[in-house]
Amino acid sequence: MSYAHLSIIERRQLRQLEALHRLGWTAREIARELKRHHFTIAPRTKMRKNG
Repeated sequence: MSYAHLSIIERRQLRQLEALHRLGWTAREIARELKRHHFTIAPRTKMRKNG
């Protein structure tokens, strides 16, 4: 899988999926839903948790 930034639509989806993260979804599960690598998602879920 090649590297690519999240699109604006994917960023919106990620915001919507933050609720799932708070409910216990892992970065891997969210990444699977977005069809992205979990390394792309994990830092964003950590940023949201800490900030």
